[in-house]
Amino acid sequence: MASKLELSSDASKSANRLILADNNTDWAAAGLETISKTILGKFDAKVNNVALHTDKGTDIVLNVAATKEGAAQQEAWRRAGAGALATAQGNKLKEMALVNASSTAEAAYFVAEGAFLANYKFAKYKTTEKESNVLESLLVDSKALSQEELTELQYIVEATYAARDLVNEPLSYLTAEQLSLEIERLGGEAGFKVEIFNEAKIQSLKMGGLLA
Repeated sequence: MASKLELSSDASKSANRLILADNNTDWAAAGLETISKTILGKFDAKVNNVALHTDKGTDIVLNVAATKEGAAQQEAWRRAGAGALATAQGNKLKEMALVNASSTAEAAYFVAEGAFLANYKFAKYKTTEKESNVLESLLVDSKALSQEELTELQYIVEATYAARDLVNEPLSYLTAEQLSLEIERLGGEAGFKVEIFNEAKIQSLKMGGLLA
């Protein structure tokens, strides 16, 4: 993964925070009561996150109001997480802590997922790397995610990154033989069994379409 994802019981004390909020947020508990009116005034249909510079660092306040249902709402939170990441990148933040001050517990999971999926880059063949995604670490308040949810999220993101890496490889590198080696490598890392068919095996199984 391009970034570390970890749980922390002290996430709310971090210098740079991604704070999830909605109309039911307790602004005093989030430490933002003095400027909550200013923040809310900036949210509209096109703007759902605001960066606030403090004496400690930068807070990105994200409006995660639940206005849809089911998968559509989950995707809205993912997109909101991707938008918040872009704001973090614009402020050159390398580390952030996610604090869920909204009234929806599951929002933290999908916001973190959206941020991490948006943090992907394929720079294998770049000779001069431009740091377009500078986020290196995201701490998540242990009240927002369980260890099981965090582990699941790590697997989802790592698997997505691996698939994207394969898609982005040029055909001059990712031949059929190389693809089999890459899948074998992934099997060794993830713990699943891989059986590779050579040409003779494919012929014995009469897989004419694949041979063609």
